[in-house]
Amino acid sequence: MIMIPGKIPVELSTVAYFVVPLTILFSIKKLKIWAVYSALLSSIIYYSAMVLFGTQIYSDYPPYTVYMAMYNHGALLTYSYITLNTTIFYKKDRYIIWIGVILSILWALAIRPLVIVTKRIFIYDVLDAFWAYKYFPDLLVVAVPIFYILFVAFVYFSVNSIYVLNKLINKSQSKNTNKKLVDTI
Repeated sequence: MIMIPGKIPVELSTVAYFVVPLTILFSIKKLKIWAVYSALLSSIIYYSAMVLFGTQIYSDYPPYTVYMAMYNHGALLTYSYITLNTTIFYKKDRYIIWIGVILSILWALAIRPLVIVTKRIFIYDVLDAFWAYKYFPDLLVVAVPIFYILFVAFVYFSVNSIYVLNKLINKSQSKNTNKKLVDTI
């Protein structure tokens, strides 16, 4: 979340904090795949960052915010696993995830002029190709396009991996039990 003067969700995980409960409370089946994708991706990225950059994260933020973030991302991870385990998703609904990704990017860009950033924000680091500028300042003509190509490729493969993971989880579940899955979308 970012201060505007208040707080507003801009990161994928903070958007997921709203999408997941709304999807559950109002039983919005079409949004369920977006909720799972945003929850799973944000929790995996967060916990990976904790493993790789934990010392820096612990020193940059007060302990209670780190613990709260760990709990929140754990809840998102749990939701995504349970939903992947109890729902069959179809590849024809990939467009829902792509629309969600595009809307998240457009949302971040739309509120950017209002944002008072006191620390680095992951989504803006991605949109600005921060790492290309940091690690390849002399090769920006090549590094920036490659960065964006890699980003789109990452999103493409992460979207497809949701369906592969869903299929694998449900295949192993059906082998272990004779129970039907809870939901089909």
